[in-house]
Amino acid sequence: MRGADTRQPAVAMTAAFLLAGLLAGCAGWRPVREVETVTPPERYAAAPAEVADTSDSRWWTGFGDSTLNALIDSAFANNLTFVQLLARHEQARAQLAVARASWFPTIGASGSYQRQDFFEEQETGGIQLGPGGDGASSGGGFDPSRVFVIEEQWQVGLSTAYELDLWGRGHAARQAAEATLAASREDLRAYVLSLSALVARSWYSAVSLRRQQGLLDSTIASYENNLALIERRYQRGVANSRDLYQARATLSSARAEAEANAARLAAAEHALSILLADYPDDERAGVRAALPDELPALTPGLPSDLVLRRPDVRAAYQRLVAADRSAAEAVAAMFPSFSLTGSAGGRSPELADALDPANMIWTAIANVTAPIFQGGRLKGQADAAKAAWVAQVAGYRESVLTAFREVEDALANNQRLAHALAHRREQADAARADLRLAMDRYLRGVTDYLPVTIAQTGYLNARRGLIQARYDLIDARISLAAALGGGWMDDVLASAELDEHRTLTGTAGE
Repeated sequence: MRGADTRQPAVAMTAAFLLAGLLAGCAGWRPVREVETVTPPERYAAAPAEVADTSDSRWWTGFGDSTLNALIDSAFANNLTFVQLLARHEQARAQLAVARASWFPTIGASGSYQRQDFFEEQETGGIQLGPGGDGASSGGGFDPSRVFVIEEQWQVGLSTAYELDLWGRGHAARQAAEATLAASREDLRAYVLSLSALVARSWYSAVSLRRQQGLLDSTIASYENNLALIERRYQRGVANSRDLYQARATLSSARAEAEANAARLAAAEHALSILLADYPDDERAGVRAALPDELPALTPGLPSDLVLRRPDVRAAYQRLVAADRSAAEAVAAMFPSFSLTGSAGGRSPELADALDPANMIWTAIANVTAPIFQGGRLKGQADAAKAAWVAQVAGYRESVLTAFREVEDALANNQRLAHALAHRREQADAARADLRLAMDRYLRGVTDYLPVTIAQTGYLNARRGLIQARYDLIDARISLAAALGGGWMDDVLASAELDEHRTLTGTAGE
């Protein structure tokens, strides 16, 4: 009967450990949970019939614009947001080093030195000299029966500790740190891609506005000549006052449009300066006033390859993995922890004796710590980590859908805006002919100046619309390049690093 009593606790303990092991197997050591995303189609809806892989070369060189190439290289070498992301990547790398420290035991050393100074009464031949004894000094002066004593004590020690990762908590923490580092790397790649698009978009926005400024300036000069002509005709009695007022109103409207456009141009130039980490000025945007006719040739490739080419989608997946590993770590924290500790130390009035292994005391201890009651803290942490993983799952799925949407939008915009540009050209040609006819009829006295005013406004709007349509098509091509991703960003990252002042160094722009 007594044997049965001793066996039952042992069996219960063994079963408890087996159950804990099975549960822990679902924690830190379990595989990363995979999630399903939308099944991509065989081809994009707005893609041409034949598709090919997008080139991994630097897409903006397809514009044939040396100024744009130099601006993007300068942004890669100086952009301050890029510096911040590089520093965060270094931070994630350091956090991984912290997590990997759980592989190794901790070792510490200690040492102390103690000195005590005090007076001690001396016994001489059975006769105690001192207060109350023969020959003692009753005053507060020197007492020969008391001696000055110095006691020294050296103490040294060495300790070590190591926690056994039976439930995989440390393993999960390391995997979470690795995924976080990988996500920060993808964030860098995503920003390099985004930065190239930002600089190209800002540059051609400034070029477009500068082109419109030139158009408005030439239009104002034309309106001023028309006004001078009408004033002369008015003085001769050929034109009436209404013609004069209409010419003045048209000129004032054009001048107001020119001032507003100049303000937008200055803002675009200043925004480009900030991307290059410069003080906002009007010089970094150059003087180019013609939008390029040549556009980069981009092919979308297969939708199934997009998740591998988009750094933001890859970053979202790595954050999903990190959240899953953090959830496993939180579950593993609910189980007992096992650790081994050891220490060795010596104590002696002499330092050499304290360091002598023969005089040291050695100890080794195996510890087990099991959480019994913590008010629901551990369960709450596990539930919070699980909820964070669910949120990351939704975020990852959304990032995949967003990537497909951006490619489809960019493809559709490139097709439709190309047609819109052709229609804008036709509109501008028709508006030019209408203005020529209206002016001819006015000079021949067939009509008053109102048809000329209407034709002038229509022609100006048509030409400005043509410039905007050209920029819109360029912007759509830039959006397509950013939506397709690629692998060229790795070359930029390979040559970018931070110096001791946390500024970019290297040859990122080469």
